[in-house]
Amino acid sequence: MICPHCRADVRYRDRPDHTCSQCKREFALDPKTAPYRLHDLRVLRLADKLSTDAHLHFTYEQLRYAAGKRTLETSIESGWRIAFWGTAGALLFLTLTPGLPLALAVGPSATDLSEGTLVTWLFTVSACLIALSMVINGLRRPSMLRNYRIDMDDSLEDFAATVEDRWQSVYGTTIPGLVDERRAGIEHAASPRYAVLCPSRSVLVCLSWNGIVRDRDLIPVSHPDQVPPNIPVLVIHDASPEGLGLVAEARRRFGPRAVDVGLSPQTAMSAEPPRLWLRTPTLSNDAAATLPSDLPDAERAWLETGWWTPVSAVPPRRLIAAVNRAIDRFEPGTAEARTVGFLTWPTV
Repeated sequence: MICPHCRADVRYRDRPDHTCSQCKREFALDPKTAPYRLHDLRVLRLADKLSTDAHLHFTYEQLRYAAGKRTLETSIESGWRIAFWGTAGALLFLTLTPGLPLALAVGPSATDLSEGTLVTWLFTVSACLIALSMVINGLRRPSMLRNYRIDMDDSLEDFAATVEDRWQSVYGTTIPGLVDERRAGIEHAASPRYAVLCPSRSVLVCLSWNGIVRDRDLIPVSHPDQVPPNIPVLVIHDASPEGLGLVAEARRRFGPRAVDVGLSPQTAMSAEPPRLWLRTPTLSNDAAATLPSDLPDAERAWLETGWWTPVSAVPPRRLIAAVNRAIDRFEPGTAEARTVGFLTWPTV
């Protein structure tokens, strides 16, 4: 690990109690014990990436997804492969490690069989057990793949508490640009012209603390019941069956006033660089039947397999740009002004 203070490369044994052996100064996070192998310099790099040159604010949820993205599995086959080959390896070890010495040492004296015969029988039994385990795991494969989950290693609360406690104790301040969505308030425009509907508090806090709520006269809400009458409703949602269900509910309630801002499954599937993918068990037939009838086949297959992407994993710059694009549909003059540089919100 590189010490954040003296930039020395210190081994694990040379940094006891979060203290660099070179400069004797304490650091906040050790990659051996911190979530997602975080250390101080990596946290600062992630913070800089999330903030961008516009010095945007970001939340713990956005930091957590940015930190954990590269630790997630990318294949639903991995769990089954571990079970398939792990069971076979374990049986081979358990039968031959104690069995072979016993067969050679005491087998001939305890039985009328020769050493060669006993070894042959031992290998035969081991091979039969391994073959049986492979058959059983092969039969279990469809069920294991249907129910295989890919998720973050810890909850938002655990992640935020760990990082906050260590960072505050060492540096006496928060991570640059970070806003704690567990405590931060959400600003509402005095006379809102648009409602932003999103169940994610992280997204609403991010929008509020980056000024777009004030600049574009927004009222952030987490439930359709909170939407004021007679104004457009910008729906921000996960790329998931529940997210598409929220869009359908908003359109049922608000008609053409409801605008789907995203995150769409297609965007999550095709984004470059790839967005974070999580997975729940494969959708049941009843759950799959609730997906929109006009959903393209590729997106339907992705969702039915159990994949989904949280919108709170979208970085602040892209999130703000998406909201601005949605509002520009109602204000073409504002959109034109932004293209010639009168407004400074980032675009994608």
